[in-house]
Amino acid sequence: MTIQTAYALAVTIWHSVGQLLLGIFVGSYLTKSAQHKQWVLDNKKAEYRELLSTLLENGRIMMSNWAIPNETGITLRSGEQVRAGLQARSDIGKIIEDRLFISKRINKENVGKRWLELSQESDVLKFYLGVTELREDLKKMALDDLSL
Repeated sequence: MTIQTAYALAVTIWHSVGQLLLGIFVGSYLTKSAQHKQWVLDNKKAEYRELLSTLLENGRIMMSNWAIPNETGITLRSGEQVRAGLQARSDIGKIIEDRLFISKRINKENVGKRWLELSQESDVLKFYLGVTELREDLKKMALDDLSL
C-alpha cells in the first residue's frame, strides 16, 4: 500500500468516524439540554403546587381558628387556637421564602408582601377574599411560567 492510498484510507475512515462522533456529541448535547429544561419545568411545577396547597391548607387553618366575637361582643380564643393560627401563618411565609425555581417570579409579583398584608387582616371575609385572589394569581403565574 502506498502512502497516498494509506492517507486516503485514513481520511475516509476519519471522515466517517468524525461524523459519527459529531452526531453523538450533538445528540447528547441536545438531549441534555432538553432534559435540563424539563427538569426545571418539573421543579417549578412542584414548587407552585406546594405553595398553592400550603396556602389553601394553612389559610383554612387560620380561618378555622379566627377570633370571632360572640353574642356579647367578646372575642375568645384558646391558646391552642392562637398557636395553630400563628403556626399556619408562619408556614405560609416560610414556603413563600424558600422557593428556588420560582423565586424571581413570586418576588416580582410581591407574593411575600401580599401574604404579609393578608396575614395581618382582622376581617375574616377580607382575609378569605384576599387568599382566594392570591391563589388565583399564583395559578396564573404557574400557567404562564410553565407555558400551559
